[in-house]
Amino acid sequence: MQVDKRYPAKLLLFGEHTVLKGSSSLAVPYPAFHMSWVKKEEEHPKWLSEYCAYLYEHCSDFIDVVLLESRIKNHTIVADIPIGYGLGSSGALTAAIYDVAKKSESEEELSDLQEKLGLMESFFHGKSSGFDPLISFLQAPILKREGKLQVLDSSAVSLPVNFYLLDSGSARSGKDMISMFIERYDQFQNRIGELSSINNEIIEDTLHSSSASIFYQNIKTISSIQHDVMSYMIIEELKPLWKHGLLTDDYYIKICGAGGGGYFLVFSLNELQTIGSFKLQKVEL
Repeated sequence: MQVDKRYPAKLLLFGEHTVLKGSSSLAVPYPAFHMSWVKKEEEHPKWLSEYCAYLYEHCSDFIDVVLLESRIKNHTIVADIPIGYGLGSSGALTAAIYDVAKKSESEEELSDLQEKLGLMESFFHGKSSGFDPLISFLQAPILKREGKLQVLDSSAVSLPVNFYLLDSGSARSGKDMISMFIERYDQFQNRIGELSSINNEIIEDTLHSSSASIFYQNIKTISSIQHDVMSYMIIEELKPLWKHGLLTDDYYIKICGAGGGGYFLVFSLNELQTIGSFKLQKVEL
């Protein structure tokens, strides 16, 4: 492991929530935010001791907890990934810890690595798929299609329109949003089925460089369905702006990850700096 190695945040481009019902998903590392180890002695938070105890109990067959405890005596993890914003902060932390404390340096099967990382990340927010830490650890885009994972070259993912992060100004609980989606699924099953189909189509658009017009129309469809059946995931201040984008075609807003707060995604054919009072951060993939 490099001393100055960075573990990037992740962006789920497509597949939010519908992946729970079998749709494809596409996520990429986002190195504008990251975590890294630095040499520094300081008092560690209580949760870190609790996490070491958790790793010893559940992950000691592949994690050297003694090595990790030795590491954290004179190192700490610094981060600028906002917590509760949908950028995989716990995934990056898991990747950083796994990298310094894994017992084996040999190459692993992707499914085995995902399972290990998922078990480690489960400490933070219940059962984890391991998807987020896998992206941060491998630092590569990952496509999930028909239940199988495929690691992609970074050059394989290209969006034909401008792409932004919109900061809602408030964190959210991803677990709560997932529970609400599952509770409402039967009520909106047909619309969510339509959303899954368009989601899969736009992933193929992204990987095979479709025209901007086709891509943009599919984004509009996703934004419209999310506005209609996932309004509980949209903060109140954003709802009129969301609708304005759909009416004018100036931009379209989409949920980022779990929704409910944190970041939202904005797509436009134009260069933008703000939407209403919300500042935008342009994303370069």
